[in-house]
Amino acid sequence: MNILLDRTSSVSLSEQIQLALADRIRSGLYQAGDRLPSVRNLSREVGVSLMTAVLAYEKLEATGYAQRHHGKGTFVRIPSSEKDEILKETTPKPSYDWQLAIPDYAGRSMFRHIGAVNRQDVKYPLHRIKLHTEELLPIQQLQRALHRASSDLSSIGDYAPAAGDEALRSTLASFLQEKGCALTASDLLMTTGSQQAIDLVARTFLGPGDLVAVESPTFPGALDAFRSRGATLISIPADHTGMRLDMLQQLCDMHPPKMIYTLPTGQNPTGSVLSIQKRLTLLEIAQSYNTLIVEDDPWPELYFEDAPPRSLFSMDRTGHVIYLHGFSKSISPGLRLSAIAARGSVYQRLLHVKAVTDLCTPLLNQRILLHLLEQNMNEHFHKVRGQLKKRRDKVHQLLKRHASSDWTWTPPAAGPFFWLTSTAGVNTDALFATAELQGVLFFPGSFFYSGSPERNSLRIGFAALPEAQIDEAMLTLCQLLRNAVPNKKEASRLDS
Repeated sequence: MNILLDRTSSVSLSEQIQLALADRIRSGLYQAGDRLPSVRNLSREVGVSLMTAVLAYEKLEATGYAQRHHGKGTFVRIPSSEKDEILKETTPKPSYDWQLAIPDYAGRSMFRHIGAVNRQDVKYPLHRIKLHTEELLPIQQLQRALHRASSDLSSIGDYAPAAGDEALRSTLASFLQEKGCALTASDLLMTTGSQQAIDLVARTFLGPGDLVAVESPTFPGALDAFRSRGATLISIPADHTGMRLDMLQQLCDMHPPKMIYTLPTGQNPTGSVLSIQKRLTLLEIAQSYNTLIVEDDPWPELYFEDAPPRSLFSMDRTGHVIYLHGFSKSISPGLRLSAIAARGSVYQRLLHVKAVTDLCTPLLNQRILLHLLEQNMNEHFHKVRGQLKKRRDKVHQLLKRHASSDWTWTPPAAGPFFWLTSTAGVNTDALFATAELQGVLFFPGSFFYSGSPERNSLRIGFAALPEAQIDEAMLTLCQLLRNAVPNKKEASRLDS
């Protein structure tokens, strides 16, 4: 076990260890009943005193993620779940305890447990934020593009340059120029999805102890990538207007971060859109402290009222912004393509690390995207926005009508999801276990925090379901939300 500690942080070493272990348990890296390293082994592997290791396990047990048994050791438990029978006498399973002696560098992966798994037992996959295949994806355009790409044998029998297919980057540059980004093909780098793009930035620029300012809550995949490099994450609260820039300014005055990670359009998970004034202020802050901004833009076409302001990258004249533009959510998850835009030595360093990581992104996928963009996708984007707005408004009305008044939310300005918060303090980690038994999946709010998580929120998606199933799914979810509120279970039974 390898846990990178920041010995200059105001957070105690024992708490850092406790948070790291809790992250790994919540993400599914450790399962209920797994035996954790002994205090002595933990002390040696992490490089702390025996007392610090003891305190870390005590804190882990206090939060419900561990259970100590005298003479047997410390075992993983899952709080408030029927899975919490970690030492129940059952048929013995093979022992792999010897593996604990092998150090690892595995961090948390919140998507491993539910995010990327297409489980057949899930009736209502509200955790997914992809577009429904038959109703919302450009199937005919994709099929035409696939036919053209597969007819060109070079797409199948050759590798792409490390930066990406030159024809695609040229077409993509024109596509982004229409959105106000003054760039050329030489500013672009193709990646296998936005998650690889985030990881590539982290691998290139982050190391142990580097400070990264992140919105709180924010995208779990980014937190996983930054943590895997040993970076210290500083949470900046985000609300329905986006990141609190006054608090970011205070952080920069005391400890300027090396990097700021933000989703200014359709912030994940709140769905907010950062105003033009706040975007300009954010740029000024980054320029004043020589800080990199990572602008994650996975669904810039999926907005519901006014078009969002120009990207930070399009307004940046000094090379402070690394721009990530995804296509999985708006065109096709199966292509797994994204683009990084950067300038100067930042671009060159990203390109070198990209070549080391995977040599190149699959050429066939890139050629399919090329032929898609050549078809002019504006009509598709316009159609999808209208259909998603209809779905968003329906979900909003169903929540207003059937959810308990103890749950609050703001309809998203962009992005295919809602962020719900319980004012009654419902633990959504526990609610997840209950909902899963009824075939309902969502993302508990704890996944979206870099430090001690808040557990009274959850994210639901409204784009992956068939439209005809939305009413049924939301009624089932709202019943769960009502039942979860303390002192209202009996009232819910009487209503039904």
